[in-house]
Amino acid sequence: MERDAEQTRRRILDAARGEFAVKGLAGSRVDQIAARSDTNKRMIYAYFGDKDGLYAEVVRTVLVEVAAALPPIDRGDPVRAVREATGAYFDSCVRRPDFIRIMLWEAVSGWETANRVFPVSLDAWPLDLTQVIQSGIEQGIFRQDLNPGLAMVASLSQLFFFMPLMWKLHDGALSAAELAAAREGLIDLILHSLGGMTT
Repeated sequence: MERDAEQTRRRILDAARGEFAVKGLAGSRVDQIAARSDTNKRMIYAYFGDKDGLYAEVVRTVLVEVAAALPPIDRGDPVRAVREATGAYFDSCVRRPDFIRIMLWEAVSGWETANRVFPVSLDAWPLDLTQVIQSGIEQGIFRQDLNPGLAMVASLSQLFFFMPLMWKLHDGALSAAELAAAREGLIDLILHSLGGMTT
């Protein structure tokens, strides 16, 4: 019985994730989520309380997934660390296009739900990247006029907003070679902006 309940809960979450990614919280309808998950509104309310509760769980789930997929940052070489960290984030976003879409809806709403359900494990990774950038500045590898925290936000934001534009320009279809080239080009652009590449 518990297994059936967990499978039902998972079906609802998966259906809601797709719905919220496309329509956001305001535009999504519980009826549609129920139909997509082959369940009913009563079950959704039983598991999640209401639409806001379901949305909060979807946001929490995608944040936890991304946090779990990001490897520890190696602080030994700032340039390599930024390259590997931003590459890992790029890969994680490619594997989870709904993460980007849901976070864009969150950005429009002022990150209200994300701030409430933000997992501590995800907070540590940007802090580590900020410290790597600080180390690069101190070693004279990165530009001396950088604010490490702002540089971290700007670097990840380039990845964050690049993905939807890339999908739109290519109608959501890129070959493996095109995706690899986009990944490397964007990482190089980030390193150039930090001053970590001179050519």
